[in-house]
Amino acid sequence: MIEHYEFRVFSQYRDLLGDSIPSTVASSYGILVIRGIVGDSQFASLAEVEQRLRAEGLSGIFAGWKITRSYSADEIGQAQLFHIRMPITHISAEDYGTQYADSVRCTQLTYDLEAPSGSAGQFQTVAKQTPCGVCSRQKSLLRLPVGKFQKKDLFRLVGGELVVSERFRKLVQKGLFVGADIYPIDPAGRAGSRAGEPAAAIRSAALMSMAATQGMLPSQFAFWQWLHRTSPRAVVQKLASEQSEPRVRRGESRRYEGIYQLLPTSKPLEVSLETRFGDDPFDPKSGGHYRCEFGEIAGNMQLSPLKILRSTWEGEDICRTRVHISGRQGYYRPYQILLVSKGLFDCMRRESIKGFEFEVAELV
Repeated sequence: MIEHYEFRVFSQYRDLLGDSIPSTVASSYGILVIRGIVGDSQFASLAEVEQRLRAEGLSGIFAGWKITRSYSADEIGQAQLFHIRMPITHISAEDYGTQYADSVRCTQLTYDLEAPSGSAGQFQTVAKQTPCGVCSRQKSLLRLPVGKFQKKDLFRLVGGELVVSERFRKLVQKGLFVGADIYPIDPAGRAGSRAGEPAAAIRSAALMSMAATQGMLPSQFAFWQWLHRTSPRAVVQKLASEQSEPRVRRGESRRYEGIYQLLPTSKPLEVSLETRFGDDPFDPKSGGHYRCEFGEIAGNMQLSPLKILRSTWEGEDICRTRVHISGRQGYYRPYQILLVSKGLFDCMRRESIKGFEFEVAELV
């Protein structure tokens, strides 16, 4: 495994970095783009200067950073678990009517940008006590604009929710992969779409009667959770696919593919203490760490290769970590890291599933 870095450094700090930065690295719009391999002389110089400025209470030297990890064919072939990374899709399910509940017993200090009254295009940072996000509980089906989810197969929303395509659902169903439930999506933003559409499509009187005895309605997220726990798998898969079956309505010129919510249900995996989390690669304090009665945020970002305690994995194909990463800011919520087995990973690559990058998760 090789770790490649890219730092976007403010050019006024170039002199502090000395001879470790080649003269061929040019500045563009006040930014130096510095690339290399983690552990080289440039990386060490960046770490030393960053930590020195931090100790003096000054701001950091870089505007952004990225570390990518590459693997040999042998390393990929021998791996058993893979960390599936997806860029955040900047769509909030709450904007389209999805309902959530937060605990009032758990809050943390967050910072939001707000426009003061009477200001024109100016914003200020405002400190707030906000529910941490780990305590958030989804109360309804995801309601989303289906047409905005058509070019990839895997998506992570700003609230941490996982959305998958019809292709991915069929791959999981055909391969009998285990470890997650797949829920229908309540379509929004289409001609003729209305809230509660998947629930309205249920025609089974017996199913409705059973749900009623539990005090639930198909419009409630709890109904679908109950359905997955109590019904045969084949029944659940058939019903979920029928609810999100793509259909053409009068006035529509294109046929949308179905999308679904992927909800991992396997036992959460424990991350080894050797895995570092925080604000940036030189953060010694695990920036963003937070713990409450609902769970734990390990840090704002994963900084080092992911290592999983072997004893906590029971062989499921779709898994998540016990700890969360990221943090709460507006609609943004912390989320658990997604992992898949070797079998599912190989199928995803063979079927050209789109929308993700991967890293090998080491079992220790």
